[in-house]
Amino acid sequence: MIVVAIALVRVLQPQLSLSKSCYHIKGHGGLKQCVSAVNSQLNSYKFVFKTDVKSFYETIDQVILSAQINQQIDNKILKRYCWQVMRRTVENGRRAIPTS
Repeated sequence: MIVVAIALVRVLQPQLSLSKSCYHIKGHGGLKQCVSAVNSQLNSYKFVFKTDVKSFYETIDQVILSAQINQQIDNKILKRYCWQVMRRTVENGRRAIPTS
């Protein structure tokens, strides 16, 4: 499943409208650009807050994510693979079996 997810990222990334503020995405500047952007704004704020949301991906609203995928991806096969990755399933013949 990991190989499929990596392949999906490589195929879909150029097709999706992604924010330039997503510094973790290749071509968006990475950590150095992120630190620079934060540093340039420090005088505007009294506090800096770093957080790591526990179970972040599990809390993403899959209905909204599905709607966004349907809006931005035309290829039905790619949509199906995205759905499988979202639902953490693998195909066994014609039925999807949850892996978790």
